Amino acid sequence: MVTFIYFFGLSFVVSQVAGDYGVVSARRKLDGSPWTNFYCISFNKRFRDLPSTTADHVVPRPLLDLSNVTGCHEQDFAHVNATGTVVAVNRGQCNFTDKARLAQKSGAVGILICSQDSLFTPAAVNQTTDFAEINITVAIIMWSSFTQIQKLGSLIEVILFVPVLETRFDPNMIIIFLIAVSCVVFGGYWSGITQLDKRKRRVRAGHRGKGGDRGSKTDTDSEEGEEEDDEDSVEISLPAIAIFFVLVCTFIVLLYFFYDYLVYVVIGLFVIAGSSGLYYCLKPIFNRMIPVTCRVPPNKVPCFRSRPDAKNLLLFGVCLAVGIFWAVQRKAEYAWILQNILGYTFCINMLRTVHLPSLKICTILLILLFVYDVFFVFITPLFTSSGDSVMVDVATGDKSHTGEKLPMVFQVPRLTKDAVNACPQQYSLLGFGDIVVPGLLAGYSHAFDLTVKSSRVYFIGVCIDPISS
Repeated sequence: MVTFIYFFGLSFVVSQVAGDYGVVSARRKLDGSPWTNFYCISFNKRFRDLPSTTADHVVPRPLLDLSNVTGCHEQDFAHVNATGTVVAVNRGQCNFTDKARLAQKSGAVGILICSQDSLFTPAAVNQTTDFAEINITVAIIMWSSFTQIQKLGSLIEVILFVPVLETRFDPNMIIIFLIAVSCVVFGGYWSGITQLDKRKRRVRAGHRGKGGDRGSKTDTDSEEGEEEDDEDSVEISLPAIAIFFVLVCTFIVLLYFFYDYLVYVVIGLFVIAGSSGLYYCLKPIFNRMIPVTCRVPPNKVPCFRSRPDAKNLLLFGVCLAVGIFWAVQRKAEYAWILQNILGYTFCINMLRTVHLPSLKICTILLILLFVYDVFFVFITPLFTSSGDSVMVDVATGDKSHTGEKLPMVFQVPRLTKDAVNACPQQYSLLGFGDIVVPGLLAGYSHAFDLTVKSSRVYFIGVCIDPISS
């Protein structure tokens, strides 16, 4: 199970991309005041795209406030003049396509659907015909935002657009860069040391086997400790690559069709993997700070028969509590910090645990990941009814009705103050696979350097090459 989590994390070798978000701004009609307050909306550009520009270059439209009805019946528009307006209706009773079709029939140029839950991309019922028949803007706005617009009065005009980034470079990219590089360096360094120690233990075990039963008790205790250290180590073989490659591809396809259900499975796996990574990263520091060993008394409990160290159990409980706390608070504004910590330790623990035995295995793995990327990003749009790639739909969660996102990414919020920041939690994202793939090669290179007793020239070269490129 843990190995599958590792390979699933490795499968996201492309960064997630942002969904279709725009902004709406409102003012009193004919007021002529500048557009100052911006509110986030999510829209489906396949109905009608919004212009990507600045507020001064968008044509204002009158707002028709029908938020007291759902817009699912013709009588909702029977006694109003909706021609040329943006209609605001309540969410519920019918699907987005029915609301948009009735609004378009009444002459509206756009529809704002007020939601109390979350922002997500409004989907079509029949993706073959609905996108061709409906040619108005279909967007979702939060109720809290729309109530602020209502405070302006009855005669209101609005603009809807996608704000251009006033600053192309955001300082958060420096943070993303430091996260990626440090994870590759630290994880690769630890991986090389772990692989060398594993080889030395195998050699010592071979010598003991040839030496018979001499020093049996001491040697047996030592071997048990070494086996305990090695039990979480995974050495990738060709059959393992083939099996897990098929499993990952299958799971991606299942996510595409059952995203709203399987996303919670992924969140649960991330809690387990992230908590385990945090535990194994803190364990050496914790044991150095508290060198006393206090093992669990002899018992018949299956999980505790090996009599683990009590202080390590305490540490694992704390790490698991951190993972569970993130899962509960994953939509909070500060949740990205915990997600990055769990993701960082997950990647380092993966590099420590998963080893490439040869350069041939590394080459085959990279080739398969390349084929995986090309197929699920560029080939699958030829087979899907919507024309979207399976990877993009899964990575962004655009088709989700729950608003949940896959947590297998590092994310840092934008630090610049642009109009696009009207949408909360605007992140720069980087998939775990973008770090783990070069990290595996760095770990193999460091292990090779230690084996041939070089001055770590290959490890340094592998670490410098991604930085310079």
